[in-house]
Amino acid sequence: MKKTNLGLVDYAKAQLGKPYWYGTFGQKSSKSLYLQKKRQYPSFYIASDFSSQYGKKVHDCIGLIKGYIWCDSPTDSNPKYASGCPDINEEMMYSFAKVKGTISSMPEMPGVCVLKQGHIGVYIGGGEVIEARGHAYGVVKTKLRDRGWQKWCLCPYIEYEKEPEKSVKKVIVKTNGSNLNCRNRASLFGKIIGRFRNGQQLILVEKTNKNWWKVKSDSVTGYCYRKWLKES
Repeated sequence: MKKTNLGLVDYAKAQLGKPYWYGTFGQKSSKSLYLQKKRQYPSFYIASDFSSQYGKKVHDCIGLIKGYIWCDSPTDSNPKYASGCPDINEEMMYSFAKVKGTISSMPEMPGVCVLKQGHIGVYIGGGEVIEARGHAYGVVKTKLRDRGWQKWCLCPYIEYEKEPEKSVKKVIVKTNGSNLNCRNRASLFGKIIGRFRNGQQLILVEKTNKNWWKVKSDSVTGYCYRKWLKES
């Protein structure tokens, strides 16, 4: 079965609300799995609620990605290693990736992997990430801007396809004729990283707040003052 970035996003969405178990990658939780993982990683299995989660499909952060590659479907709980992806951690995933960079250069593409020290998540578009955040949280949806992600990469074990064109939202720069500043964060104190001309069409990445929108051109992605942008 072909594994793609859009399939990864669909898989991650299907796991929302499911438990986080360290060292897992899509198995069905059980007492035997709990005892096995507790022997392997005792410091990660000290909570008292594991038994209440038996019977549910479980992942850790990198396991969310490996689970997609190794499972036949979002509900399959029998992951198989022989699928072209080794049993690696998040830093190895980044190391093996051929396309990667710092978070400020991240493309607006669903299925991009986002990382910080010891942790990885799946960007699903619209400024949102799905991550197996930890045992106290499970698999949750969070805002990209809120979680301190430091870098990104394309998973080297899947194919990346474009989103359907209908899902791409566009805006037009509407100023009084002057150029519109593009900043590296949603603040007038943000560094100017580019300028857009009046009438220029841009891709709307995220409606960050009532004053600032994140937009993208062919050369730069950043934040512009919402007053000077009109949805097309």
